[in-house]
Amino acid sequence: MEIGQLRHLVEIQEQTPATPPNPLMEAGLQRECVASIEPVQGREVERAKAIYSETSHKIVIRYNEDITTANRILFGERVFNLVL
Repeated sequence: MEIGQLRHLVEIQEQTPATPPNPLMEAGLQRECVASIEPVQGREVERAKAIYSETSHKIVIRYNEDITTANRILFGERVFNLVL
């Protein structure tokens, strides 16, 4: 990985269970980091569809043991759920 590829500032959010009056999941900021975000194309889309039908982007960040599928990534207005 070249250093210039990690150029997007993203927020990694932790989803928490809803509180009684609000039935929706809530998300709070866990940390900010830099990432590489690329749309999935060609053969990658076909492989991704075999496992997960809605894989649209490949996001690469530096390793962090605290990140799980319970987290999500916020990039600008876009929200990405994680699939490991």
